[in-house]
Amino acid sequence: MSAENDQKQPDLKERGAPAAADTTQQTADPGAAKPPAGNAAAVSIDDGQILADLERLFIRYIAVEPRLPLVLALWTVATYCFYLFDAFPYLAISSPTKRCGKTRLLDLLRMVCQRTKATVGISTAALFRTVDEEHPTLMIDEAESLSSKTEKAESLREILNAGYRNGYKVTRCQGPNQERRQFDVYCPKALALIGELPDTLADRCIPIRMRRRGVNEKVDRLRFANLVREAIPLCERLKNWVSAHVGEIGRWYNENDLLFVEDREAELWLPLFAVCSRLSPQRMAELEVIAGELSDGKTIGEPDALPIRLLADLRDAFTRRGVDRIATGALVTDDLFSSEEGPWRD
Repeated sequence: MSAENDQKQPDLKERGAPAAADTTQQTADPGAAKPPAGNAAAVSIDDGQILADLERLFIRYIAVEPRLPLVLALWTVATYCFYLFDAFPYLAISSPTKRCGKTRLLDLLRMVCQRTKATVGISTAALFRTVDEEHPTLMIDEAESLSSKTEKAESLREILNAGYRNGYKVTRCQGPNQERRQFDVYCPKALALIGELPDTLADRCIPIRMRRRGVNEKVDRLRFANLVREAIPLCERLKNWVSAHVGEIGRWYNENDLLFVEDREAELWLPLFAVCSRLSPQRMAELEVIAGELSDGKTIGEPDALPIRLLADLRDAFTRRGVDRIATGALVTDDLFSSEEGPWRD
């Protein structure tokens, strides 16, 4: 099995662009909204208020670092025009233990992102067929299974590693004659897990690290009926705003670069900066600081970062085992050396 780049640049339909006449909001599931469509240039919306309302939604229901609601809000808006970009960052929603709000954050994203689909334990075939047919914003819970050595996990990692970049496809044989067919694997994806993703997959993600809230931190109880009522008009505003400004977002994206981070990180963050440039340009400097900090936190493969990587892997080993003591030999052999993604075998 292989993930390969289709050398032909896909047209907008192949890239998940909106159909010209589709403006329907599905009230039963606001997260299943279609991509923006039609001419909404006449719609008058307070751009900054959209961003503030999205940030407020996340802050009300989850306890996160102060810098993360802006990232979550911009990522949400960008899912409505992901087809504009050469690559689209995944969200890696992780925590060191359970009950830190990962699934709740997925639920919030599911309600406000473009055409969402939530899944747990998705198969390889279901993954590439779902993306090819629906171009959803895919929510994958319990993604720690992607770190296992099983054939299924390796196949899923292969597809996910390819699927952050526009135009990449996987080739499979199907039908009675085993005819070859290419499946598009590009779409926005959010992955929630305890622990860390494999390095190759984490490299394609913006890290959203969750934690248990403190005793003095209060969040609203999430009642889905109330959340749906709140999300429906918000989704409609998002669709209309993106439809009105999609050309400006695309132009900024094509004409600008991020020189303060390395190439891969620039590729991941550019869609969020393109959205922010039109939605709230006065917050671009704030976003630059956040992007730099989160990108610096991912430089775990450099030699001077190995001690930090070792501490992180030891922490994950204790968390995964659920104990407070591990024999040194078992820790080295069963946890450090057994990790195919880690640097310890070398």
